[in-house]
Amino acid sequence: MTSLLDTSSPVIKASSTLDRASHRKNIIDRNTDTCWASANGSPQWVSFTLPKPALLKSVSLTFQGGFVATEVIISTSATSSNSKPVATIYPQDNNFRQTFKIEGDDVRIEGAVRLEFPKSSDFFGRVVLYDLDLLGDWVGDNGDATES
Repeated sequence: MTSLLDTSSPVIKASSTLDRASHRKNIIDRNTDTCWASANGSPQWVSFTLPKPALLKSVSLTFQGGFVATEVIISTSATSSNSKPVATIYPQDNNFRQTFKIEGDDVRIEGAVRLEFPKSSDFFGRVVLYDLDLLGDWVGDNGDATES
């Protein structure tokens, strides 16, 4: 299993950003001093378009306590209009790294993966995310999973 975000240079989109200091790319920079902070309102979301197919095995998140998405709906899509929910996870309201195994059959990502945050521990619906990682395996040209 490998990080699908470390080497793939994914296209990152977000529903909102609080200010310039809390840019969406901070989610994957591996710097614990930076974060993505959403504006007020629910739902919030982030999406990643990967350069090649992959199998998603788990999701790892580090929130700021008090600004935690207490429900996360994970969806995949080949296009932004063709989203299919594949899992729902329920992070705890704390500052610790939380990793969630994606249950069931391997989740194949053919384009984008989206994490929607319909509920937040913050009264105003804000989410503050310091780190996010998608863990899995790349799919080779023959359709088999490859670790790289």
